[in-house]
Amino acid sequence: MKRSQGILSVVVLLSLFLSSCLKEADETILVNDPQKIPFITDPRWPSELLELFGEENVHFGDVPPRLECGFVSNHQYVATNLPPGQSPEIGSVTPVAHYHRFCNQYLQICEYHGMNSAENVLHVVDTAYITGHDDKFTVYFLETWSTSGTPTLAVVMSGELADGGVAGFRYGYQIVSYADEDIPPNVYPVNSVFIFQDPDHLSEYTQW
Repeated sequence: MKRSQGILSVVVLLSLFLSSCLKEADETILVNDPQKIPFITDPRWPSELLELFGEENVHFGDVPPRLECGFVSNHQYVATNLPPGQSPEIGSVTPVAHYHRFCNQYLQICEYHGMNSAENVLHVVDTAYITGHDDKFTVYFLETWSTSGTPTLAVVMSGELADGGVAGFRYGYQIVSYADEDIPPNVYPVNSVFIFQDPDHLSEYTQW
């Protein structure tokens, strides 16, 4: 009888121990809640775009900084795959101010809001992907513009959160397709790549 009671006690203790372990395992999964995001090397972000953007400007890591900020930048042309004369001169600065904002970040996914002083139209991307570490980040997404031809762009941008703004901000895109059947003759061709940076290397924080 005593032996049966002893065995029963051991079984109860083991059950409680296993229950506790399973509970901890479940909680760990819920806390980590890992996300599956596409790699920046996915074909949706063409290799030519990444080559011109510069590998040294892509910040890898699965623990990016918290991007809940808005900032403004001027765009200086630093690279393109178009022949000379078919795009603005490298080194020239656009007279248009570009406003960027990240919001509603959850781990490695956020929303991106963009606007420029020429159009004054808000562009919203529901799903933008983030990689990075410490204060350095890279954001990439697909975006469709409502401009001539209705182009879809593969976009990459990166920088480092700093006092007063985003340091070393770089922005690049490649035109991957046009939605309209009749593409206007005055638009850049599919696969055109443009890379920009802020000429003073600091894109100031701003509320907009």
